[in-house]
Amino acid sequence: SDCEAGKYSSASGSTRCTACKFGKYVNTTQATSCFNCTAGKYSHNTNGAQSCTDCAAGKHGEKIGASHSESCKECEKGSASPPGASSCFLCTAGRYASSLREASICDFCSEGKFSKIEGATEESTCKNCPLGKISQKGTTECSYSNQSILIGALVLTTLLLVSSFTHHFYSDKQKKRRLQRIHSDKEMVLTMDEKMTFEFKSKMNYQRVMLLYEVLDMTSDIGKPIYVYL
Repeated sequence: SDCEAGKYSSASGSTRCTACKFGKYVNTTQATSCFNCTAGKYSHNTNGAQSCTDCAAGKHGEKIGASHSESCKECEKGSASPPGASSCFLCTAGRYASSLREASICDFCSEGKFSKIEGATEESTCKNCPLGKISQKGTTECSYSNQSILIGALVLTTLLLVSSFTHHFYSDKQKKRRLQRIHSDKEMVLTMDEKMTFEFKSKMNYQRVMLLYEVLDMTSDIGKPIYVYL
């Protein structure tokens, strides 16, 4: 037969062509039969369809050989579909679909927000990033900005310096205490030759304490005790 696309002739050698019925199509000439529209598509052409029409974005069609657009059903909230889909897909984490609409993709969480929920139906599922972190649109987690990393490094360095200074400060203080050996809020008694007298005022420094013990080490005679005030 010499039937054009969208029509067929079932009888061999027949010149009579028949248009494909609703829900069917044929895209070749000289066809002897038509094909059913696949799921997600439909045909309603009275002159015979050469191809089927896609269900619109945001809708899906489960029926094979559908003949009307009414066979295409809207996707539920939290999902979407491209044109000609046989089913809808859930919005991935970082996205959402809050309304029934013709959309092939879900909406993105905006920059500075994130979401770990799949199939989210509201924009409110997108949460703000914690202080010091940022995010691109449609992401599932936030990350530290370069500025936050720099500030954190400076803070850590400062803490390490303070810790090191404190360690050395108390270490030196402990050394001074060991050198003094006997500590009293009022006075300490040292045994030396009675001709040698020393008086140290409060807040004596490290060098003076060292000098005191050098003198004591050089003194071999034991005499009366003397008083050194701290």
